[in-house]
Amino acid sequence: MNKMSVFYYPISLLYNLEPLFYQRKSVHVFSSLETIFFILKDSLSVSRFGDGELKIMHGGNIAFQIYDKLLAVRLKELIKSNLDKHLVCIPRYLVDMNNITSDVKTFWKYSLMRNRALWNAFLNEEKFYGDALFTRFYMDLADKRISTLIIEKVKDIWCNKNIVIIEGRESRLGVGNDLFSGAMSIRRIICPTENAYSCFDKILSVAQKYDKNYLFLIALGPTATLLAYDLCLAGYQALDIGHVDIEYEWYLRNANKKIPITGKYVNECLSRGGDIADINYESQIDVVI
Repeated sequence: MNKMSVFYYPISLLYNLEPLFYQRKSVHVFSSLETIFFILKDSLSVSRFGDGELKIMHGGNIAFQIYDKLLAVRLKELIKSNLDKHLVCIPRYLVDMNNITSDVKTFWKYSLMRNRALWNAFLNEEKFYGDALFTRFYMDLADKRISTLIIEKVKDIWCNKNIVIIEGRESRLGVGNDLFSGAMSIRRIICPTENAYSCFDKILSVAQKYDKNYLFLIALGPTATLLAYDLCLAGYQALDIGHVDIEYEWYLRNANKKIPITGKYVNECLSRGGDIADINYESQIDVVI
């Protein structure tokens, strides 16, 4: 029994009593499959908000991004935005905790008890949000039989498309697996593994040199959240897709806990990617920032 399991029952009890002290906004959050459906149907760009973005918005640092005032201001504007062809995503666990493991449920109940008022400050009960956790399709789920359906639908997003992956130096999305085998072509912009926001203007400038037919897939923490929005403003389709590759690696291994993946940066396991020798990966890199 781990630490989160020990606290499951008292936290659940306190969570059930929470409405006596805090209002729970009645917000509309699509399921993971509904989120993917609308991305495919309307060629939507996506920005995802989680506890990391929320912490930045309220003056805190996270493991791979120090607080930046301008980043916080822009994230606060973005989460309230209503841009055409762009979907703001928040964790569906804010409204529905079905089919997740007891440890994950305990984590989110504790997180929401601490942060409910912070979420309430930005959420609109008249708005429809996507599920920020559609990229976390495997490890958190209690019944993982739906994982295959979700990831196959996610792969449809870039099927037969020219893609540009914007990622940290040791992220290496799709390297060593077939995640992007359906893409027509793959180009890469390599960015700092940590504190990528310090290079935001340069990353955006480089990205805008590509033709509008390219689909951008971005894995850069809170920087990806904002970059997907700004690229959408510029007429591109861009998705903040962080975590999907590591989740896919765990899915392929039938892992029952979060484990390091050789050659890839896995923040949640405190593991670095190190150096690799992969000629195909190297040939895909257009720019290193």
